[in-house]
Amino acid sequence: MAVTIVLLIILSRVGSQVSRLLATSVGLQSLVQIGITSFTIVLIAILGLLVPVYWMWQRKKNLQ
Repeated sequence: MAVTIVLLIILSRVGSQVSRLLATSVGLQSLVQIGITSFTIVLIAILGLLVPVYWMWQRKKNLQ
């Protein structure tokens, strides 16, 4: 699980850098920056919900 989270973070950072480079060349840097920020906030919110669910599932699995 931890490896998956780390890989998601790395992929999102690489993707955001590529998007910034493309946006700079096209001239849409501010729009892409807002999109990257929104995507990062949504990703953190999703992980904030999934990680406790995973921990509860593992705890329930270990009790049985």
